[in-house]
Amino acid sequence: MSDNLRTIPWSEVSSAHLQQLVEQSIPEGRTIEYKRDIYGSNDEGTREFLADVVSFANSDGGHLIIGISEQDGFADVLEGVEFSHDEMIPKLDAKIQSSIEPRILGVGIRAIPLAGGRSALVIRIPRSWNRPHMVTFKNLSRCYARNNAGKYQMDMSEIREQVIGGSAIADRVARLRRDRVDLITSDKGPVRLGTGAKVVLHALPFSSLELGSPGSIPEPGELSAFLSPLAGSGWSHRINFDGLVTYSQRGSGVTAYLQVFRQGMAETVNAQMLKVRDGEKQLPAQYLDQSILKATTDLKGLLLATKCEPPVAWMLTLTGVYDYEIVVSNVIPRFEELRIDREEIAVPEVLDMDLTMESRELARRLVDPVWQAGGWPRSPTFE
Repeated sequence: MSDNLRTIPWSEVSSAHLQQLVEQSIPEGRTIEYKRDIYGSNDEGTREFLADVVSFANSDGGHLIIGISEQDGFADVLEGVEFSHDEMIPKLDAKIQSSIEPRILGVGIRAIPLAGGRSALVIRIPRSWNRPHMVTFKNLSRCYARNNAGKYQMDMSEIREQVIGGSAIADRVARLRRDRVDLITSDKGPVRLGTGAKVVLHALPFSSLELGSPGSIPEPGELSAFLSPLAGSGWSHRINFDGLVTYSQRGSGVTAYLQVFRQGMAETVNAQMLKVRDGEKQLPAQYLDQSILKATTDLKGLLLATKCEPPVAWMLTLTGVYDYEIVVSNVIPRFEELRIDREEIAVPEVLDMDLTMESRELARRLVDPVWQAGGWPRSPTFE
């Protein structure tokens, strides 16, 4: 049986989940390690702690749990340890930030209260997107990874492989986004939407960018609750080379689609929301807010159902929006007319490190820059 903590939202991990590890005799391995006692405060203890953290980040991520003893590699007793939460957590975090290069993003450290005034310390380390990481404490300069037997020091071939697979991930994300948006604006996407302004939303798990990621075509029946295209009304589906595409129609034309790629990425596009009506270029921003909130909720459910590995980059792009005006209902018209001053709004990527960001916060961070492009300080929808 594997580490079931990986499926628990970080904010919900409790002593009951830790006790379940003991009751089910979950073994140590690639994604979990137990420590009965707190690491020593000397150099040797610090090096061991940093090596453990790096080994998870350079592999599949996982949990380091202090306060559970093990017997022959299996969780044995949830004993807990005594420590000051206010002192220990900042101290460990400072070690991670100062003695690991490059910095690991998304590490979580939580104290879980137990009976008798003791606590367990749970450290969640994500599978890193900018591997390999190296321990740099007092010039140690070593890389570690994990297998089923625990951590080990990486050799040069493994380090080289991770450098090739994980380097320049930000450039790869930006390039993929640019390529996809160019295809959509030239009407060469998986479904023809015609010319005109469009709203494009991408959910990109970094794991889908890894070299040799084979993926598989998702089954629509199992995922039907999450497959509605962006602001679509009903949908049909078909299999294509990239995976599974669903699309909404109005009359004889397609208005929106959702492409689920076999490697795990999702792309959803709407060509109806920004359609020019009676010669007016208007952006219904409140409707956009509601549509993005629903889409992020659905896509999050899709990523969780397909067991995608975080982190995930969320990217919102509006194309063909030069000279559009944001219109807001129930608001006194402004004396000045503010229009969008660029052809494309490419909202900076929003990173969800462990797929626990609330959909409202995610949607707010995606749409606020759109409102700002139209002269508003932020979206009023989420205030």
